[in-house]
Amino acid sequence: MLIETSWGAKDGDEAGGFGRGSSPKSGNSSPKTPVRIHKGRKSQQPVAFAYRSPSGNLESFEINEHWMELFVAAIANPDVKWVSNYSILHYAVTKSNQTLLDYILESPDSPPQFKHYLHLIDDFGKKPADHAANAKGRISISKEPMFLTLQKAMERHPAPACGACYDAEKEAEYQDIKENGPIHKRKSQQLSDSENDGVVIDGSGRAVPIETGASQVDMTNIMTAYEVETEIPADYRKPFKTMSSGSWKSYAGKWPKDENLLHWAAKMGRTEICRYLVLVLNGDPQEENGKGQSAIQVAKTKRHRDLAKCLHTGIFPTEAASPRQKASLRKESLKKAGA
Repeated sequence: MLIETSWGAKDGDEAGGFGRGSSPKSGNSSPKTPVRIHKGRKSQQPVAFAYRSPSGNLESFEINEHWMELFVAAIANPDVKWVSNYSILHYAVTKSNQTLLDYILESPDSPPQFKHYLHLIDDFGKKPADHAANAKGRISISKEPMFLTLQKAMERHPAPACGACYDAEKEAEYQDIKENGPIHKRKSQQLSDSENDGVVIDGSGRAVPIETGASQVDMTNIMTAYEVETEIPADYRKPFKTMSSGSWKSYAGKWPKDENLLHWAAKMGRTEICRYLVLVLNGDPQEENGKGQSAIQVAKTKRHRDLAKCLHTGIFPTEAASPRQKASLRKESLKKAGA
């Protein structure tokens, strides 16, 4: 079933046209304001939106009802805030919606602020163009035309010209990752390179001298291997024992359901287990499961957004002490007091 979204007619157009301007019913001018949206029964039902192409022809694209509501709200309010900074342009690239992309970048009816989303960095460190690539950073053949279109548009509209969407600090971090690679991979490399250099690697991947005591990887109250083992499914315990006596790469066997322990922990939202696997065993959040998804993508799919950001940046919150740890600390302090 197709649901249509109609716009007010322009002067000279017949009522019910797709242009912007006055409503055929009221005659009041309200640029870029939709006359009506016919809601469907389900939020995932497709909704059609018609617009004028640069040549003046009528074109249309379809998106689901939920995104149509967000889309209309963004047209009406230039300062709208997108959840996780994931804008309608990010959505268009992810869904390979070429006609929606053409509307945003080329149509005279497209609001100017939509072009600012070209450099909007979402909470996972990606601009819209980055969503044309798979987990390994390769541009798929089907999305290559979209990627080239976005590259040209980004050159025409550089980042500093993107108004409120431009964040100088985020842009600098984004460019750093583009030039030097993901932080968590740099951190693993630096850890192996600096074993005897008297430094530690902090959560942002920077080497810090041990004697300064500043910005070290926070291992406070991190889980023990025994605690992790008691909280994971039985199928994962044997592989985990192998890794806990060495490192993440110590296990080379087959994982249950082609899903490693980090994928499982990300799916279940187990931040404390992910913290142990990444910081202690050097687990790779970019490693893909049988479905081609990284642990970051799995966490994002399951709506564990904070955990997905932790896996992406390698920076995890400090855990609260467990009852066992509290008892041990209390016992230790009593011994010191008695001595």
